[in-house]
Amino acid sequence: MLGGSVMWGYAAEDSKTIPSLVGATLFSRGFDDVDVVNLAQPAHVLTQELATLLIELRAGRVPIAVIFLDGINDIATIADFGEPGHVFNENSIKERMQIGGGRLHRLARDIVGLTAIGEVVNTRIPRLLRQRNPVPATVCKELAKQYGNQIRTIESLGASYGFSTLFLWQPALATTRKPLSEWEAGIVSDHPYVRLYKQCSDAVERANVSINFMDLRGLFDGESDTVFLDQWGHITEEANQLLASIISDWIVQKDLQRDTQTDLLPPDHH
Repeated sequence: MLGGSVMWGYAAEDSKTIPSLVGATLFSRGFDDVDVVNLAQPAHVLTQELATLLIELRAGRVPIAVIFLDGINDIATIADFGEPGHVFNENSIKERMQIGGGRLHRLARDIVGLTAIGEVVNTRIPRLLRQRNPVPATVCKELAKQYGNQIRTIESLGASYGFSTLFLWQPALATTRKPLSEWEAGIVSDHPYVRLYKQCSDAVERANVSINFMDLRGLFDGESDTVFLDQWGHITEEANQLLASIISDWIVQKDLQRDTQTDLLPPDHH
């Protein structure tokens, strides 16, 4: 399971993250031989998740299914760079990799400091999203194209290695139609990122990039309790459970079975 901080489990106990809840839900339905592996990382975009998948495949760790939860980070980076195809802190990483001035030391310090992920999400991301670059009118169309290209790449890997894929587009406060709780009403924002998320989500959905693509923007429209913790898609543990149920239903209905091609893979794959 791959994604950014929502899939990783920001603000949730280990047992209440989406991957943990998927494992528990499947076990309750009689699937007692399934390993659910959480490979999500805070602030990751689909490009980084594809790279993570390639590293797993290179090592012979071939899954039966790969599930992606994306949208927010891929669009939020546009507000910083003015175009899709970038990752968070890209300029900062480039600067810190240069020799001299203690930059490598600062990089090591920041890597260790990633355990304080709340600071990254609540301070650095809003600071990054000041829209330093103008956003052209065609940016959402370009994002939809890039997203679709990556989906085709991942689906080709799945066809070759014998695993199924599911791509989930995230629900967010920016696009929900749910009755807002007092908390949610208090954090509503008209940040340029919010407008971008509405526009670009529509573009991705219209592109109909894959039969394995599921738009979850309306998932919580019938909920009256608080679901969204902030503007960046983080949700409550109860909301994680609903999302985990959607994923578990897909896995059960798919009746996933290993393709015969996988007999050619290393014997230690799982």
